[in-house]
Amino acid sequence: GQLRNTCKCLTCGHKNIRFEPFMYLSLPISEKAKSLDDCINLYLEEETLKGADQWYCEKCKKHVDATKKIDLWILPPILIVHLKRFLYNDYGKVGRKNDQSINYPVHQWDLKSRVRSTRGTYPMYD
Repeated sequence: GQLRNTCKCLTCGHKNIRFEPFMYLSLPISEKAKSLDDCINLYLEEETLKGADQWYCEKCKKHVDATKKIDLWILPPILIVHLKRFLYNDYGKVGRKNDQSINYPVHQWDLKSRVRSTRGTYPMYD
């Protein structure tokens, strides 16, 4: 499949859009996530990059606070989903395993409403 990755500088408004191929989606799990749909919504949420995660703006020529948004652009015929079950601390070490139960559809998982491209096919996943 293909993802659209959009970063936007919060200082000057400059945007950088990249299209990236993917073989699988590695989805985060929050404590309030109950379903695979909740996990994919979390993955697709816009996030703010600041502090140590600042983004380098080509226009400002420095690291700045920015927003990052990932969109599903093209869906693959076969989708592999990985759930990020391990939680990491600030130093990159595994803190603990997230054992939150996640409900998932066995038949006809439809992601059409989450795809931002107007071209392509929209497979139903079983």
